[in-house]
Amino acid sequence: MKRYFKILSVLGIGALLLISCATTTRITNLSPAYLYLTPSTSTFRDPNAQIEKYKTFSVFPLSLISEEIKMNPILERQLLFYVRSLLEAKGYEFVQLDQNPDFLVTLGADVKYHESYVPPSSVTLPYWVPGKTITTYGSSSGSFNFDTFGGYSSYGWGTWSGWSTETTYIPGYMTTRTYTRPGYTIGHFYPAAVIQVYDGKTLENVWMGSGAGTSDNPDIRISGQLVLYHILKDYPNCSSLDSRDDMKRGMIGVQIGIFTNDGNSYFPTVLRLLEGMPAKEAELKEYDMIIEINGVSTLNKPFSEIMNIFRGAPGTEVDIKVKRLDKILSFTIQHVSWSEQHR
Repeated sequence: MKRYFKILSVLGIGALLLISCATTTRITNLSPAYLYLTPSTSTFRDPNAQIEKYKTFSVFPLSLISEEIKMNPILERQLLFYVRSLLEAKGYEFVQLDQNPDFLVTLGADVKYHESYVPPSSVTLPYWVPGKTITTYGSSSGSFNFDTFGGYSSYGWGTWSGWSTETTYIPGYMTTRTYTRPGYTIGHFYPAAVIQVYDGKTLENVWMGSGAGTSDNPDIRISGQLVLYHILKDYPNCSSLDSRDDMKRGMIGVQIGIFTNDGNSYFPTVLRLLEGMPAKEAELKEYDMIIEINGVSTLNKPFSEIMNIFRGAPGTEVDIKVKRLDKILSFTIQHVSWSEQHR
């Protein structure tokens, strides 16, 4: 363990300043991992480092060697488990610390809440008042006197009454209206993370990535996983990733990622379905959460182990059970050969 104190000294105070400006198993779908925007990330690489030659790696919890790393040890291991799955998806092989890994991975993560006041605002907009027709109704009455001659003489009063209507058209016209929005307070959580990569032999820092996002979820294990994902998107793939003998293996045409929605339960989740492939034709859907493969629970299994369960020779079948919203669905999908799909 003393060998790794050098890592701590290199990391220094950086991991402590991540974002100074950062039970029961519940199976739900991916929506709680939502971020408002794509996280902003930065990566730095030692120009002399030969990262592409690395094959194996291990994760290293810094909380094991220093109390200065003010991070819950269990939380740190959970986030490192997720980082491990991301690196395995890039083709690297996870090994234990005592197996002389080619590189070591450490991380720091935090989440902060910030509230801001949005002041009232007014906007004046043009407004068209349409034309309209107005009909008015009225009545009138009166009296009159009369006097007749012609042999007879008479004199008296009479009355009269009546109704009338009048139609008036008022043309349309342009005016303005002012709308006022009252002030309000809005708050967001800001998850942030730093990933450091060290050469397994020299313990020199050879790569670093940092990122931050905006979320409505206070749990760094949930909102932070998408930040970690976007940081490691820029990390090189293992050179052996594309040289494996996949042509002899079967495939069903599904790409998965390991995600959690409660911070404690990690499941493989469908991220992409390839057109014309068995998984797509069987009507698997993106964001289906795979909870069983061939009767084996996928709970908290790393990416490499999930892929080992998935694999099969062309013509063999794989039984998959998924959680889709409030339903549990089962599928039996047959592997096809790589060569059949790439003729």
